[in-house]
Amino acid sequence: MVEIRVSKIVLFPIKSLDGISVNAAAVLPSGALEHDREFALYDDADRWINGKSEARLNNIRATYDLANLAVTLTSPASPEARTFDLVGNLAVLEEWFSDTLAKAVHIKRDTHSGFPDDSHAQGPTVISSGTIAEMSSWYALSDLDETRRRFRANVEVSADTAFWEDRLFGKRGDDVGFSLGDVHLYGVGPCKRCVVPVRDSITGQPTPDFEKRFIAKRLETLPDWSTRARFGPLYYRVAVNTRLDMSEGGKHVNVGDQLRLDDKVGVNP
Repeated sequence: MVEIRVSKIVLFPIKSLDGISVNAAAVLPSGALEHDREFALYDDADRWINGKSEARLNNIRATYDLANLAVTLTSPASPEARTFDLVGNLAVLEEWFSDTLAKAVHIKRDTHSGFPDDSHAQGPTVISSGTIAEMSSWYALSDLDETRRRFRANVEVSADTAFWEDRLFGKRGDDVGFSLGDVHLYGVGPCKRCVVPVRDSITGQPTPDFEKRFIAKRLETLPDWSTRARFGPLYYRVAVNTRLDMSEGGKHVNVGDQLRLDDKVGVNP
């Protein structure tokens, strides 16, 4: 059997902004990868400002210096690159976002678990290279990185078979055990998608009939090993949400780590 290994690790330090590829990531006790979704934008009503609600975030480019926890930002409204310290006074950064988005923006930080969409599955999202290639073909996207940016998975594994990662979840409540190197995780279920993948990751322009085509093609190409009941009435789900096995915090996931399935089933009420 061909070995399946971690081929990419991507962190998204500021939720809904660009990611950064890394060779290794520490796993926090919560299951989150260190620095992933560590910061989030909020409005005056204490609601997330994210890619679901604010398409203009697609126009913002972000590069990171994780060693010094700094971010460099540009946007059409603020084309001159500016670098901000993420560990000091965030007021200057809040002002930049407020000016760029023309509304009040506040920034929160969570070093324990970040700001995941699924609070019951705070581990890294996992997808296969084969899935990225398959979905790219549905929309004639020759740039595989555009597909990666739209779906924003943390860990990509080297399986060439489309939807190989569907092996990492089973029926609801019975989480599937697997390891990335020496980090043991449980696959919880397929990741439900929102409006974010519909939009071009750079311009924010929507792709016509994106969701409709996705649902039709996902159903058409659903492999035998997928647990069909986990998709609900629609099939707008891809990649796998995970949670950390107990006492695994403090370890690292590395590019090149082997993925191993095991016989452990974690009960998740």
